[in-house]
Amino acid sequence: MSEFHFKQAGVYHLTRMSTLMRIKLDKRYRLSDDGDVKKLLWDAVSLDERDLISEFILFYIHCWPETQSYICQNKLIPNLDAMMTKVASATKNVNN
Repeated sequence: MSEFHFKQAGVYHLTRMSTLMRIKLDKRYRLSDDGDVKKLLWDAVSLDERDLISEFILFYIHCWPETQSYICQNKLIPNLDAMMTKVASATKNVNN
């Protein structure tokens, strides 16, 4: 059973992240595989490129709260505190 449960918008941004990684690094991720999704999230944020981080933030905002908690509790992204500050700022801007 999958550890992730996504909303349709979350899947869209996850797919965009995967596409950008394929274009930039010629790396492919199977989005049906939890291990590949975890690796994609880690790799995309590790590159610290604006377009990938933007897609990650949009992905995260559109995740179910349970999935957001899972990402945070299992430290699926590097520099978690810094990233959550960016996400909180982006969320605030989207909601206003």
